[in-house]
Amino acid sequence: MSRIASRAKADGASLRHSIEGLQAAGTAKFRTAKALLALSEEEPRRLAPFFDDFRRLLVAENNIIRWTAIRIVANLVAAGSAERAEEILSEYLRPISGPTMITAATTIAGAARGRGVAAFVARQTRNPRPATRKKAEALQRRLLRGR
Repeated sequence: MSRIASRAKADGASLRHSIEGLQAAGTAKFRTAKALLALSEEEPRRLAPFFDDFRRLLVAENNIIRWTAIRIVANLVAAGSAERAEEILSEYLRPISGPTMITAATTIAGAARGRGVAAFVARQTRNPRPATRKKAEALQRRLLRGR
């Protein structure tokens, strides 16, 4: 494990500092993002108290940070933050209909890990807006294939 991840695992203050560092200028934030992503995969409960911080990063200007936040939130939801998933589900899935294919694909992959997503997607297949209904149907097919 990297030095950043080891330090971040040590205590909550180091985690807070690492998360705040994701907004910093320069390239160090990318090493920090990678370490936090690894921690979210290995010990997601350590990052659960910072769920709202990662939620705010879902709309970060930097794509790498945004994609990392999408993956971290998915890991937190899959590990037990499911009660939080319903409150942010629409916000989380918004990039699927956006202009950036990588962001949409990262969101779909993350959504496939989360709980409660299938029910939301099923509801959207009955959405009165044809474009939303079509996207929900496509996402539903993709989620079913991934099982």
